[in-house]
Amino acid sequence: TESASDPRYGAAMTTAVAIIGGGAVGLSTAWHLIERGVTDITLLEATDLAAGSSSRSAGFVESQYVDPLDIELRARSMHTFRRLQRDHGLEIKEIGYLRLAPDDEALETFRASARSQHQLGIDDAEVLDMDGVRRLVPQLRPEGVAGGLFGRRDGRIDGPAYCRLLAGLAEAGGARVRAGVRVRSASPTAAGWRLETNDGGVECDVVVDAAGAWAAEVGRLLGVDVPVIPLRNQIGIWRLERPLDRVLPMVMDYIPHTGTRGLYVATYDDLDHVLAGLHSEEVVGQGVDLLVAGVVLFLLLVTRRIGRKTYVPFGPFLIIGALWAVLIRAV
Repeated sequence: TESASDPRYGAAMTTAVAIIGGGAVGLSTAWHLIERGVTDITLLEATDLAAGSSSRSAGFVESQYVDPLDIELRARSMHTFRRLQRDHGLEIKEIGYLRLAPDDEALETFRASARSQHQLGIDDAEVLDMDGVRRLVPQLRPEGVAGGLFGRRDGRIDGPAYCRLLAGLAEAGGARVRAGVRVRSASPTAAGWRLETNDGGVECDVVVDAAGAWAAEVGRLLGVDVPVIPLRNQIGIWRLERPLDRVLPMVMDYIPHTGTRGLYVATYDDLDHVLAGLHSEEVVGQGVDLLVAGVVLFLLLVTRRIGRKTYVPFGPFLIIGALWAVLIRAV
């Protein structure tokens, strides 16, 4: 990865495609373009690769959704992750992903999801009844659970490691990956665009806005309305009083597009710790950073929700660097 201080880039340079943003979306875009024969690519990252939500999310990769478009997008992504795992050594911690069904109606929706996934080549998706859920997660309290949608090979990846892998593949294919280069302004030209950065100008034919939480801000530089609003979510890491006797898959007590707030909990790296948080489809806008009191309230709320839902043996909880996942949703 080239830095902004690289002397080759003191003056204006030209490129066919300029990608703004060095997270999972921008680096994946660069790699996919190269696979399709477009190699004259320059990726511009304002700070460091994976500096935004790519290094702060829970990192789960799965396809256990209910909307047909959601399922197809994630199925395509899972095939790509499997290829990266097989061909380039991407580590996927395959602990599994279980989405809980509160009633028989949800279970029927889950059966349709499993059929769709099978048609798209995701063979391990299955619907479990309550007995199957209990065998899989004996720590789960049975009240309010009719079954679940389970992906046995779903799991977690390390966001920064994933981004480093993509950057290496992109650079090997001819792309220029430049960290520490912030785009300050953009203006159209006869051939495309000129981007002004803190390290000189960049002339390009096409600009790709992959700036994540800053996508709308970059869009304004380009004169385009980008309807993306960042959501700030929190993740807690809990140390248990005693180790679990088996790996706890990601258990998600939430069904997409219901507008509710759902709990998720999973083994975190070892049997002594779990990762947990709350997920919601609610758009909260830019917001402000939460104060310590807000973080403590979040931890207490999640601890209470987990206690109601499971028999997981909680001990003192940890916050690892006030882990905030800035999850991006288009609205």
